[in-house]
Amino acid sequence: MPKVGSFVHRTIKTGLSVAYGTSFSTGTTTFLNLLSADSTAGYKPPAKPGDPFQGSLQLIRIRGQAAGGAGTITIKGTWDANGKELIVAPTTVSLTADQLDVDGSGEHSTTLLIDAYVANDTDTLYLWVKTDAGTFTVSEYEITWVE
Repeated sequence: MPKVGSFVHRTIKTGLSVAYGTSFSTGTTTFLNLLSADSTAGYKPPAKPGDPFQGSLQLIRIRGQAAGGAGTITIKGTWDANGKELIVAPTTVSLTADQLDVDGSGEHSTTLLIDAYVANDTDTLYLWVKTDAGTFTVSEYEITWVE
């Protein structure tokens, strides 16, 4: 029986330690394969990593450690590692301290709502981040998308 309806997927990249400063840099760009979706949290992706991608990007969630007065970050997304094929426009969002810092990590999170239907010849999305001040060291990215 064929699939019917919308299917939500999430791609998570954890265990990171990428320190972003006050300017975009190719040295700190992080990429995610959108088709490496976490099938335990939704439906199995329709293709394998590296295949062409089409879907509706919904949300980007970032978690990490703010230092040196970082209060906001600007995030953008591109299809390429050089930042020429812009797909998520630069957007500034506030960092929010974790509600219950039970582990004493002092981590902060932010989300960016997108809602854009996109297609590309690969599923790789490059994320670029810069801070308003200080640094933001990312430990985790999550992207949700709908097919």
